Amino acid sequence: IYRELCLSGCYLDLDAHYGNSIEDTRDFTPDLNRAIPKGFNFNQIGSSDRSYYYSLKWFLIKLEKAVRAGSINYVVWCHGADSHESDDLGGKLTTQEWLECSRMFYDWVKRINVKLEKPLPVIITLFGGYREDDYDSVLSLHTGDLLVCLNTLCGRNIKYVPEVKPRR
Repeated sequence: IYRELCLSGCYLDLDAHYGNSIEDTRDFTPDLNRAIPKGFNFNQIGSSDRSYYYSLKWFLIKLEKAVRAGSINYVVWCHGADSHESDDLGGKLTTQEWLECSRMFYDWVKRINVKLEKPLPVIITLFGGYREDDYDSVLSLHTGDLLVCLNTLCGRNIKYVPEVKPRR
């Protein structure tokens, strides 16, 4: 996107497993610092559900300033289901807390669209989610995130409660 349109983006990576491919490639990838400016590859931090939630909340304040200033032109939402407590890799959020992060993000997008008087491009990705015993739980969480998006940004009123089975 940067090379073709000179647009810079932000990655909101709420995936909880290991690695950070964007930061790990900055030193040898031309244009990456312009495509995804330093400080705008958000990787979730926090040792508890509340710190996890609040780090996202505070980052969205920073992100809004950058979007309004025109230095960030689109956002990639990477809401990893592996941050859920039932994930095989040991996430920390309950289903309610995980969906609360979705609501916070999509409410933010709705507010920023009103302030900008145009839609902010948002790319939604399905990151993470590891359940050898029940992959349907992962899909159910991702479905819940997408329905929060539809209900918030598209004015839908679809009732859905993700079904996440405890790990065996």
